[in-house]
Amino acid sequence: MKNTDPTSFPAWKVLRMATIEAAQCMGMEESVGSLRAGKKADVVLVALDTPAMSPVLAWPVRNIVPNLVYSASGSEVDTVLIDGAFVVENGRMRTIDEDAEIKRANRCAQLLCQRLEATGWEKDMPLAGWTREGYY
Repeated sequence: MKNTDPTSFPAWKVLRMATIEAAQCMGMEESVGSLRAGKKADVVLVALDTPAMSPVLAWPVRNIVPNLVYSASGSEVDTVLIDGAFVVENGRMRTIDEDAEIKRANRCAQLLCQRLEATGWEKDMPLAGWTREGYY
């Protein structure tokens, strides 16, 4: 059973594990994992005026890190810089044609489904059975 008590694994620790401790684990702490002079400028800007990030409290308690860790889904990301270069701006990818890639991903998924159906393999998949029964 999952623990639903946020104090058992505090948000600040989860964020630290995802940043500097992840960099340490990969042996990259000298170049990434924290904002320091000489390190790569990897930054994520999050819109605080979204439902998952609200309300924003700064005093007498702060809740931005708990909101980010426990509530955010990724749709709150506004801007991403990797090594100082914009990759996401205003919530849209700058390095690829996002609309074209979404269409391509959907075409690939359709082809995969057609291949599964042609082989009959999907008959053994619980998800396919639940779909036939109307659960999905």
